[in-house]
Amino acid sequence: MDDGSTYISVKDLVCEYDPDDGPVLRGVTFDISPGEVVALMGENGAGKTTIIRHLIGMFVPQRGDVRVFGLLPYRYPERVLARIGYLSEDRSGFDWMTTDDLMWFLSAFYPTWDMEYANTLIDAYRIPRANALGDLSRGQRAQVGLVAAVAHHPDLLVLDEPSAGIDAVARRDILSEVMRNAAEQGRAVLFSSHLLNEVEEVADRVLLLRDGMIQIDEPL
Repeated sequence: MDDGSTYISVKDLVCEYDPDDGPVLRGVTFDISPGEVVALMGENGAGKTTIIRHLIGMFVPQRGDVRVFGLLPYRYPERVLARIGYLSEDRSGFDWMTTDDLMWFLSAFYPTWDMEYANTLIDAYRIPRANALGDLSRGQRAQVGLVAAVAHHPDLLVLDEPSAGIDAVARRDILSEVMRNAAEQGRAVLFSSHLLNEVEEVADRVLLLRDGMIQIDEPL
């Protein structure tokens, strides 16, 4: 169970898609505690998204152990996901809805949903409210996804390439504000990125993934 000291605990995680290609993850181990902003870095195909999918319960570990809030994500998805704000690398989904439609739809799933906060962020980011999500730019869809990830004040933010498609000014203003606010409130953030300037601006700690293992785990 969750003792409050560690939000994410990954130990000796192994994942193999194709035996002929060998493992994607070869014994990945790391912990993340409340208040930390941690950047997960690595080249394309290094396994960053695979790790994230284990954390949200999409994948069951083939070997090793993955716990979020002390729970197995794939076994207790409702209890784990209720406390996570997740932004996927894939910005598609619910393309027929407007921004406002999506906010109202998601509010039904989270007792802690803060519509006032969501509206404040939408206005601050100047996100179109009446346009279908499928008609928005990739950057605007990323902004909508970020609002959806944080509007229920989750204990843990898990963001997969959150700045993809967002211009440099918005990336600095939006991501820095969201991540730093989360950390200052005692929440934790794990985000994958390949942008060094983004990592330097917001991360407390860097995990460098290479050859299926965490090669570097150090304060920034």
